[in-house]
Amino acid sequence: MDRNKVIEGGLTRILEMHGDQRRGPKRQPEKPEPPCRLDSKEEEMPISPILRTAFHHFGGMQAVRWLRRRDATILMYHNFSRDASILESQCRYLRQSYHVISMAYLSKVLSSGGVLPEWSVAITVDDGHRNFYEYAFPVFAKYGIPVTIYLVTKPMDERCWLWFDRVAYAFLHSPLRAAALPSLSSSEQSGQNQNAGPGENVSLGSREQRAQLAEQYNERMKMLPTTVLHKFIDDLELSLKVRLPQEPPNEYAMLTWEEVKSMTRDAPNVVEFGGHTVSHPILSRLESAAQAQKEVAESKQRIEAELDRPVLHLLILMVDPRILHRRL
Repeated sequence: MDRNKVIEGGLTRILEMHGDQRRGPKRQPEKPEPPCRLDSKEEEMPISPILRTAFHHFGGMQAVRWLRRRDATILMYHNFSRDASILESQCRYLRQSYHVISMAYLSKVLSSGGVLPEWSVAITVDDGHRNFYEYAFPVFAKYGIPVTIYLVTKPMDERCWLWFDRVAYAFLHSPLRAAALPSLSSSEQSGQNQNAGPGENVSLGSREQRAQLAEQYNERMKMLPTTVLHKFIDDLELSLKVRLPQEPPNEYAMLTWEEVKSMTRDAPNVVEFGGHTVSHPILSRLESAAQAQKEVAESKQRIEAELDRPVLHLLILMVDPRILHRRL
């Protein structure tokens, strides 16, 4: 589970439940734990294994759950693996321990000033990868758990790559054991669309280590202006000696509009769709408010045109919300 969370208006959005489902969970406790975190600042104040064990042994998590019982927790998934057993166990736990609600219901209650059921939790899936349709949709449908999927429309229309998937693929498929990667810090500082200089010679290691490197680079690359980002990824692929397929392979493929329509038609009480911008930029790193507005508005319009129904939910990405708020 990601160590960060956002708390706003009585909501807690956990920024990933048990890691990327395609890679499996980042840890597997002996007993299921509530899908929430104790402290959003854990990276700044690490908890020792002894204290963590004592906290769980003496019922600390149960106390946290009780204190937060009137809040709504929003769990975010991204990708799903062929082995659905992890997701099955999570869905069983959610059904047993929480009141699972839809984002539509959550929005309605909050906008009307109503009261949420205790132990409320809503499920979201970001980006719209096809592995949701193949592996996760049948499980959520089986348990009757409502899910909101936020779609990035350009990769769906053009069958092209999401920028962070390009980074993951490059690290995982590089034939090198070590590489001199382009300097991310110089690109961050310059903000110029120029060739990145050589950086440290990085050992790529095992598949797990490569995945961790990709995740680290993706997080830091969110700080780059959008005008620099894609040129930096080009340089990264050259340094790793990787040539991407023109279309993403199945592991990175996006949903098709026909699959989206099929889920809407077959399970209207399980899935709903929201907008997640056109190309998945970090909006606060775009050059203008007009670009940000275009990314949001055109994504919404595209989904509405395909589904012939209003899009009520939007999910946008901002490293620093203050920058975008000043522009808008």
